[in-house]
Amino acid sequence: MTEHSRAVADVQELYRQGTDVRPHSFDEASARAYFRDYVGFVSGEAPAGGRALDVGCGSGWTSLLLHEAGLDTVGVDLTADAFEVAARDRLTFVAGNAMSLPFPDSTFDVVSGYQMLEHVPDPAQALSEFARVLRPGGVVCVVGPNLVSPFVCARSLVLYVPKNRPLSTILFRNESMPRHPSGNTAPEVIASIVRNTVRLARKLASPEATFTMRTPDTKPPFHSDNDACYLCNPVDLARYFGRRGYNITRVTKPGRTKVAGLFAGGTWFAARKPSGPTP
Repeated sequence: MTEHSRAVADVQELYRQGTDVRPHSFDEASARAYFRDYVGFVSGEAPAGGRALDVGCGSGWTSLLLHEAGLDTVGVDLTADAFEVAARDRLTFVAGNAMSLPFPDSTFDVVSGYQMLEHVPDPAQALSEFARVLRPGGVVCVVGPNLVSPFVCARSLVLYVPKNRPLSTILFRNESMPRHPSGNTAPEVIASIVRNTVRLARKLASPEATFTMRTPDTKPPFHSDNDACYLCNPVDLARYFGRRGYNITRVTKPGRTKVAGLFAGGTWFAARKPSGPTP
């Protein structure tokens, strides 16, 4: 087993068993505020009253809020131990893996995931499963970070790297530092700006999705995508679903231009499955 495979396996096991990599518990008011944009985004793209699958739902708050938005919702996550929200009429929770969803073909009108795709060791397989369980004419929605944005790296260099840190840790890594995809020291972040500029240019030039993977950091505490396996970004999603005949309805957060979405810190993506057979 390679170092990457071992690290991915370790993180997946931690997702199943531990609390270190799960979001902190929310009180109701905090959950409603935190997930408001995601729920509004998905419910705005989904058919009214449709059946929704919320993949990687974690504690279940996103599933509850989608249910309250009028969708018949199923939340799925690696372990049932994560669920904090109680099931009820038109809201159920199921333990399952995004890369092998435990549902028949063409089951849902909308399949969505919030901040989960970057933690999947095979994003192409997960997206294939999204597409498989989605009904013809249904919508897939993915919200997450944009981990190939050079602008995000530049912002990190200006705002976060120097914050409350001695000069030695701005310039040099020590073993206690988490390994963020954009880097933690100034030299690492500068190198990431260059790498991400090249990555983004190559992705835009390629007609196919080019999923860029990384070895996740398996040392707690986990935050800010240190444990990410995949450099999530909107270009990959547009290429993947566009090649399969989907109508791309959103590549940025509402209110942003398409160009801004390439450089923004978040991925906000939606696409509608064709009514006929897909390639």
